[in-house]
Amino acid sequence: MKVYIKAMAMNRSNLRDWIEDHTYQVIVALGQLYLFPEGNRTHWRKEVWEKFSRMHTLKPSRKLPSAQFILDNSYAIYQNKMSSILKYVIDKESNYTPTSNIDDERFRLIVEDYFLWLANYLSQTELLDKDDVLEELDRLGLTETYGR
Repeated sequence: MKVYIKAMAMNRSNLRDWIEDHTYQVIVALGQLYLFPEGNRTHWRKEVWEKFSRMHTLKPSRKLPSAQFILDNSYAIYQNKMSSILKYVIDKESNYTPTSNIDDERFRLIVEDYFLWLANYLSQTELLDKDDVLEELDRLGLTETYGR
């Protein structure tokens, strides 16, 4: 008996939906990191990595989606919703006090930078390295210890 293992590929519309769903969760975790200096930063940084730890390939080609496809179905959908996402994060995390200098535009730029980096990365390799994500979050100022 032979056993074949095939990578889980998705058709374009399913992959589009999967990316959109995971994007919102990543933006919320980025918002938590941006807003709450005393929050559970280790957990939120891990969440950012976990949601896109693996990119699915496209059926029938089994190729990774392009960076543009990833961007169009992630950041582009939410780019004008940063204020409402930050409000949601503040309401959701009522146990923490948000930083006093909330800047919607700065947060939008952080999210944009992260998804540009992520889209390029995932268009070239199927698995996202956790250390690379943590390094990128550090570069964006979303460090393990706030303000470092």
